[in-house]
Amino acid sequence: MDNIFEKLHKLNKHFQTSSDQPPNERFLQRIVKLNEEVGELCEAALCEVDQDQRVKDKETDFDAELADVIICALMLSTNRQRNIEDEINKKLDKILTRLNIS
Repeated sequence: MDNIFEKLHKLNKHFQTSSDQPPNERFLQRIVKLNEEVGELCEAALCEVDQDQRVKDKETDFDAELADVIICALMLSTNRQRNIEDEINKKLDKILTRLNIS
């Protein structure tokens, strides 16, 4: 995961230096981008279940779309006060406890 976060921080730095957008606008833009990628993931899921579900000019790749969603979500975690890895671990512990899984 360290390699992934290193790349995410490079990407975040690029976006910070290549744009005059204030941080709040960049944050909202990332939320919109995440929503777009979730839509593409849903479309890929529909195609995976039923190829006739959607007729597209391009092939859909569920795994690539899932990666896009994860990247967009993790990009939202950059410049936050809390560590996203810690938050994910806490959330997983909570779910495992609720489901009584050890």
